[in-house]
Amino acid sequence: MNESGAVWSSLLGRLDLNALPLYSKVATAAASLVLLVIIAALILITVKRWWPYLWREWFTSLDHKRIGIMYVALSLIMLMRGIIEAVMMRTQQALAVNSASGTSLNRGSAPRTALVRGTQ
Repeated sequence: MNESGAVWSSLLGRLDLNALPLYSKVATAAASLVLLVIIAALILITVKRWWPYLWREWFTSLDHKRIGIMYVALSLIMLMRGIIEAVMMRTQQALAVNSASGTSLNRGSAPRTALVRGTQ
């Protein structure tokens, strides 16, 4: 193993490209959408030449109002991420119902409801 391979191995451990969920169309589409939005935002910031302004006035600011605005913006981004992931999970469940694997939405809740009723 060469020196750069040792560095990546120490950083990532056994994580490799096989960990990407390329087998799932929904997960691949969601990851692609997120990646495209990030690339589009970076291109927009670069084309408009906003990097110096953002660095001086926002990213390194000690102003409590700007820090609060950045906090709220980041929380809204994380909210959108959560919504996207929830939609992705529900879509995967909907695609799995009555599939060849025999997965059913009701089967997962059956043991829990049986325990609540005390019938098991």
